[in-house]
Amino acid sequence: TGSVREYGGDWQAPPKATDVIDPFRQTVVGVRPAGPFAPIEWRDEDLATVERGLRAKFPRRTVEILTWSETRNRVLFRVRGGGDPGRIFVYQRPEELVLEVLRRTPWLDAASLHPTRAFTLAATDRPPISGYLTVPRGQRPEAAAVVLVFPSALEPEPLVAFDPEAQALAEGGFAVVRWHRPPGTGAPGEVKAGARGMFDRETADDARAVLDHLATMVPAAGLDFRRVIAYGQGLGGYLALRALQLEPARFQGGVAVNAPLELRSWLRSPAAFTDAGAVDQTAATLARWLEASPVDWRHLSVVAQSERLTRPVLLLTEPARSPAIDAALVELRARMEQLGRSLDYAALDAGYAEGRIPSRIAMYQKIGDFIGRQTARAAAAGDGEGRVE
Repeated sequence: TGSVREYGGDWQAPPKATDVIDPFRQTVVGVRPAGPFAPIEWRDEDLATVERGLRAKFPRRTVEILTWSETRNRVLFRVRGGGDPGRIFVYQRPEELVLEVLRRTPWLDAASLHPTRAFTLAATDRPPISGYLTVPRGQRPEAAAVVLVFPSALEPEPLVAFDPEAQALAEGGFAVVRWHRPPGTGAPGEVKAGARGMFDRETADDARAVLDHLATMVPAAGLDFRRVIAYGQGLGGYLALRALQLEPARFQGGVAVNAPLELRSWLRSPAAFTDAGAVDQTAATLARWLEASPVDWRHLSVVAQSERLTRPVLLLTEPARSPAIDAALVELRARMEQLGRSLDYAALDAGYAEGRIPSRIAMYQKIGDFIGRQTARAAAAGDGEGRVE
């Protein structure tokens, strides 16, 4: 409502999204940092002491306090680490007792998961890039192709080691790289106006830096950096396609799911709302961000620069979900046909949006088949450069 009265007490302004609030005392007790690995910066010494004690009980794991009782005698917290999907515990402070109450995906054990490791790439003028690398388990006769997943949100997202999609792609024999860094020098509102229309270029540069970093970081992982596929969903799919256009030498192809191909029409269409009528925060933030200053929309268009799309592409969309995406897809396919280039397309069925397992399996089978064809072609045509073993 914009009123500060709903926050109670002597609050002069609404709390920030990064603030951790004690609902009982109506105070800010900590700040949630932007990076996915950094712990909460506690302002409340009592909660800071609790977290330190819990970390001692779970060495080499990430401990995250979720909430607590009014007296703070009971604390709910999450433990993650390695490939463990995560577990929820209750800490009963008076008895010094920790009880496991929930385990995510208990049917998966560590032996069945593909190994995942974290990485961080520092920068001098921007927040660091953080991410995870998931590699197929077991020995294979050749180095694994790499799927580089582009971030689907402008704001930093918490990344965790266990990711179902990364595990699904690794099951197909591909190494999966997930990464994120906010654009510019911080949050979108802090980016200089002149750089707003170049966030696609900035993201492509980050993608190149990630690949270069991993090539030196994991020399024993058996990865083939000649065979890299750009992949993303939503805005991440758009950024993957723009990376193909801006850095064609670094990728053998791209896969985009429900990707906006014309940002301007997409941001001004009903696609900025979900089926439930709630504002899509990524679209809303991007619209405010880009339209705050003059932007060269043609520069940001995948369709307008279709001649630069020289690598094979697989587009997956939910028909009728976004008229703007559907219209841009028709135009892009027509342009690619005029250029004599192939553009694979597949429609996702209704079960995909509903999260039905058969629909998701069918999607990943399509993706796996496409990646397999493109990476096999690259391996057959390559001379071994870019391979790290």
